[in-house]
Amino acid sequence: MPGVRFRPQAVSQNKHMGYFMRKLIVGIATLLSIKSTMAGQELQPLPKQINYRGGLVVFALPGTWIEEYEPEGGGLFYAPGVRLH
Repeated sequence: MPGVRFRPQAVSQNKHMGYFMRKLIVGIATLLSIKSTMAGQELQPLPKQINYRGGLVVFALPGTWIEEYEPEGGGLFYAPGVRLH
C-alpha cells in the first residue's frame, strides 16, 4: 500500500506470531495423525505384580488376568475365558 509504513516493532511481532501459528498448526496436525493411527488399536492394560505367599514368589501377569486365592493358601491365575485344571 502506498504511503503506509509499518513500524519495525509491529513487523517483528507479526513474524513471531506467524512462526507461532505455523508451529501450532503443525502440532495439531501431528496430534490428529497420531489419533487416527491409534484409532484401530486397543490399549493394553498395564501388567500387575503378584506377591504370592506373602512375597515368597513375585511375578507379573497381564492386567486382564484373573486372580483367585483359596483359603488353604493356593491360588489360581488365568486369562478370562481360559481356565485349565
